[in-house]
Amino acid sequence: MVLTRLKMLSLSLILCGTLCMTGCGTTQAIIIGSDDIVRTGGDVEGHIYTWDGTNWIKSDNKVKIPEGMYIVPPRNNN
Repeated sequence: MVLTRLKMLSLSLILCGTLCMTGCGTTQAIIIGSDDIVRTGGDVEGHIYTWDGTNWIKSDNKVKIPEGMYIVPPRNNN
């Protein structure tokens, strides 16, 4: 009887731990290289920069970026 309770407690702890680890793993992001060209997925929102002929100007408001737009990193002209 004591052994059965111990097995049930152990199994419950293992199951609970496994479920907790699985839940945490689903919200992780993948970090890409800084020179990689990427395409946006759904629900991308943020500030953008526009070129005024001389300088890059950051937008005051956040904008929604449509799915499928390419994000190209600036060239390093060193």
